[in-house]
Amino acid sequence: MEKKKNKFLDFVLSLILPRRMIKNANMRFVFSLLIVMLVVVLQVLSSNARSTKDAEKALEFPSDYTSLDGISFDTPIPHLSLDEGEVTGYYYKDGERTGVQAKGLHLNSDANGVYTGEKIVGDHRLVVTVVINDECYSTQGTVENPAKIENFDLDGYCLQTKEDKTDYILYVFTLDAVYYLFNFEQIRDGKSTKAALNSLLFESSDAKTLIYYLPNDASELALNSYGNIDTTKWTKKVNSIDTIDFSLPTEYASYQNQIVPTIRHLSNIGNALYGDGLSYANLKSTDFDIANLYSNFNEFQKQYKAGIISIGASQIKITSLITSGIVCFIFTFLLSFVTWIISKNFVLRKFKQYYALVSICFSLGGLVSLILGFFISYLNTWFYILLFETLYYIVVCFRINTMKPKDEEENKENDKNNKEEKVEKEPLKYQKVDNDISSVG
Repeated sequence: MEKKKNKFLDFVLSLILPRRMIKNANMRFVFSLLIVMLVVVLQVLSSNARSTKDAEKALEFPSDYTSLDGISFDTPIPHLSLDEGEVTGYYYKDGERTGVQAKGLHLNSDANGVYTGEKIVGDHRLVVTVVINDECYSTQGTVENPAKIENFDLDGYCLQTKEDKTDYILYVFTLDAVYYLFNFEQIRDGKSTKAALNSLLFESSDAKTLIYYLPNDASELALNSYGNIDTTKWTKKVNSIDTIDFSLPTEYASYQNQIVPTIRHLSNIGNALYGDGLSYANLKSTDFDIANLYSNFNEFQKQYKAGIISIGASQIKITSLITSGIVCFIFTFLLSFVTWIISKNFVLRKFKQYYALVSICFSLGGLVSLILGFFISYLNTWFYILLFETLYYIVVCFRINTMKPKDEEENKENDKNNKEEKVEKEPLKYQKVDNDISSVG
């Protein structure tokens, strides 16, 4: 029993202590590959189990859904439906409107417009804005070639000042997708604070620093549709502490507190709002029913939230799996190959030995990921775990390749002794046999 316990302890130590790992360096390549596959699973298992929670945490919705019923819109929202088939729309390329045709699930309506409604609940006010643009093909747009909605001042809406005891909800319906924003507050330092896969929302430099604008002169001063200064007309790029260098015209003197360095939303609505990737085709797989928009706004909001959480969780799982796969298969292969090329004249001389060691080192990182995944998403920890695994592997290779011949022989001898089973044999017993051969003659 004591012997088995020592063997088990020796096996565990050979997976942790650098110089003892040499005992596992000659394992078959297929076993190393299986360990790497297991690491991929370990790294995302617990994290993916909480992906729904992470996706929900990333969103902000009104907490009291019952207050959404009975909203009075200035103009009734028309009937909306979804059709399957080919449809023509547009997006922008190089600043020019570009037509595009595509097949799929799309919005069927003739109701381009902005519909605003509100409701007073006690001392609380709820303001809902619904924008319908059944011409814009939003999923065709990119940051360089954006999908813009022409019938709504998105930047002016997002730069409003939030009033006390007031919640603001925005829905934007395009030909192929629906977008959402709550209380203008999807941003902090130019990045989303709530979207599942943190996305850039404002114009920035190549160094990812925010770009600020001021008016170049008085000709760039104008009001937007919300009665505030229209910052989209400003062309002068400045620092966040700069001020204007011209006198304000009398009619804009009262807006002096708004004429300060201002960041600008990216033109592509997929960057400015929630919903990038939330096409009608994706939402169709959930309980989402667009007809509830005008018949039961409360139910519509619930279904949309459930849909965006479900799709967001799927995005987190897929991204985690791809990240882990790249790290565990491609990076481990390259890392072991490079160390083999550099160090193959030392104690470890075969590629499979280096790959065996990298698989063991990364398996320890996989266990760390499994534990951390219950508390933090793998997407937030993978780089630090990769750094730990890589440094640990380098230390292991260094320790083994700098072993003295005496230490190497000792390790081999210990390994040999552990593999050999000492079988206790009973001593041979000799018994005297009487010679009964009689002599003849």
